[in-house]
Formats: sequence, C-alpha cells, structure tokens
Amino acid sequence: MAIVLGTLVIGVYLGAFLCMGMLFPARLHNNRVLNLFLIGFPAYFSLFQITALPLKILKKPLHVLTFGWGVLMLLVILFILLFRRKTLVEAMKDLRRICRPDVWRFLLAVTILGLGILLALNVNHISAFDEGFYIGLPVSSVYSDTIELMNPYSGRLLGYYSDFYFLNTVTVHSAVIFQALGLHPLIEQNLTLTVTLVIVFASFLYRGGIYLFKGERRAAALFTWISILVLMFTYSISGTSHYFAYRTYEGKAVVSYLLPVVVFVFALAVYYRKDRGWGWMGLILTSICGAAFSNTAFFMIPVEIATVLTPFLLLQKRWKEIPLLALACVPSAAWAVLYVMR
Repeated sequence: MAIVLGTLVIGVYLGAFLCMGMLFPARLHNNRVLNLFLIGFPAYFSLFQITALPLKILKKPLHVLTFGWGVLMLLVILFILLFRRKTLVEAMKDLRRICRPDVWRFLLAVTILGLGILLALNVNHISAFDEGFYIGLPVSSVYSDTIELMNPYSGRLLGYYSDFYFLNTVTVHSAVIFQALGLHPLIEQNLTLTVTLVIVFASFLYRGGIYLFKGERRAAALFTWISILVLMFTYSISGTSHYFAYRTYEGKAVVSYLLPVVVFVFALAVYYRKDRGWGWMGLILTSICGAAFSNTAFFMIPVEIATVLTPFLLLQKRWKEIPLLALACVPSAAWAVLYVMR
C-alpha cells in the first residue's frame, strides 16, 4: 500500500506545481500547461520555504506547520476556482492538445517515466548516502512532533536545531507529507520525490530545447534524450552525474543537476524576449527556493544567473532589465546574510 500511496503522491506533487503556476497572471505563462508546471515548481518550494522557516526558527510543533500548509494549499485551490477559472479552462484545453496521439511525445513520456523508475531503484537499492539525514530527520520530527529538534541518530530531544542546516526545509517538507498523508519518507524520498524530480528535470530540458530549436518539438525531444544520456554516461563520484543517478532526491543533488538547468531555461526565456516576464519571475523564485534544498544555492544560483544573463544584457543594451537581474540575485544574498547572522 505504501508504494501505491507513493505513486499517487507523484500526481499530487505534479498537480501542486501546476496549481502554483496558475496563481500568476496569464501574461506570464500564456495559459500553457508546460509554462504553468515549470514556474510552479520553484513557486511551490518558495512558498513552503517562506511558510516553514519562521515556524522552524520559533520551534513550533510540526502539526502547526502541517495544518497551516494544508490550509494554504486549500486557499490556492480556492483562489484558482474563484479568480483563475479561465486559466484553468485554457490549461485543460492545452493539456488535451498535448495528449493527442503523437509518437514523439509518447516515446518521450515513456522514456522519462522509465528513467524515473530506474533512478528510484538506484536510490532505493544502491544508494544509502545521507539517509540518516534525509530520511531519519523527517521521521524523528514526526515522532517528536517537532521541526527537526530530535537527533535522528541518538533519539534525543534537543532544545535547538542544527545551525548548519537551519535554512534547509526540504526535509521539513518530507515530515509534513509524512504527518499529513502517512507516507513514510523512505518511500516519499526514494520513490515519490525521485520520480517527480526526474519529470521536472526532463520537462525543463524539453522547454529549453523548444527555445534552442525554435519550436521544433522533435528536435527538443532529441535534445532532452541526448542531454540525459550525456549526463548518465559521464559519471564521476560526487559529480553532477553521480548526484543525478544515485542521490536524485537529496537537496545538494537538486542544486547540482536540476537548478542550473532551471536557471538556464528561464534565462533563455529572457533572452528570446517572448516569455521574458515568465523567465524573470522564474529566476526570482528559483533564487528564493534554492535555500530550501542546500546552502550551496546561496552562491551558486546568483553566480549562475549573473554569468548567463549579464553578457547579453550588456551587449544588447537592455539597460532596463539590469535591475531585474539584480532583483533575481537578492533572495540568495538575503539567505546568505541570514545564514551568517545566525
């Protein structure tokens, strides 16, 4: 039953990302399902970071956060039903269009799902890296009804949380899911989150291919396959390929293999101008949510954003967008300052 529940929650996560994308005005995403889904990913974890972190710092019980997060998700759904019905209808039309019989889309979907299952098996049967942290910590939080105040190794209830990890909330999210749905982190992390992140990763690659190859969907599909194959067959210990293949759900892995692609695709949207509002918003949200996964995001994300965008903004003399570049880096800088002050 746990495997069945874990599989169902994959759909819950994908639906949550889609709903979060619908919160934004149509001019940002043009009611396209893929645009909604992709911007919804950083929006979801940004909202959770902003919600969970104050309660973690104040040492509130876990059930307070679980209840509050449930209420927030219900409010998101209510907002969509009241104020985003047109977006919802247009998105469903776009989804039906995407689901029409198409060999390339079918092959892409099957291979991505197969890859997700393969990596879930990898993570579950081969990789035990840091499981005491990523799985033990959420379990001990639920057991003690605290937000990471119990040592998962000794079982001792502490009066403090780890200063090193205090900004990271991805394990808190796992605890909330465990407490709310009864889905054990061993399944939620190894299966549910792993498959979900693979789908998100491939979707960003596909969207990037659409930009690079000017809307040619077959070329975008080939770009997605080749990119993943290159990543899988350039293995190195503790490198990006290692994190992707064996530690897919870990926060540091997400910052290693996924968030750089996220930044690149949103930057392409800015570069090609057509979706630049979507691109800038995505970059800002990525800068906010990075801290939820790993402290490495504090410096990696702003450096990536500045490296990718600064040259062509200057060369194309797009001076009005320089403040947006600075704004996209501000959240990461703010997390870094907060971290040092703690």
